[in-house]
Amino acid sequence: MRRAILCRALNTHAWVPVGAIVVLPHDERRVTFQCDRCDSIRVERWKSNGKRASPRYKRPQSYQAILEEFDSPLARREFLESRKATPLKLVKRAS
Repeated sequence: MRRAILCRALNTHAWVPVGAIVVLPHDERRVTFQCDRCDSIRVERWKSNGKRASPRYKRPQSYQAILEEFDSPLARREFLESRKATPLKLVKRAS
């Protein structure tokens, strides 16, 4: 199973900060993140007061193909079919 399909199934990414925070004019900072699962890049511009502009995204072709092939429900079905399920009666309860 492609790990990147989880991004589609969950409608969210596993963002990790990468690179330097870049100081920009007008009290802004450019902050870059990369998804641990699908390798998409998210670039944001933050003000020191916490406000931010709309993010920009760069998606690798492999993840773009997933977006074109799967909607979120289909991605969840694909994920379920790729994993072994354990019946509830066999799951140990945490003490």
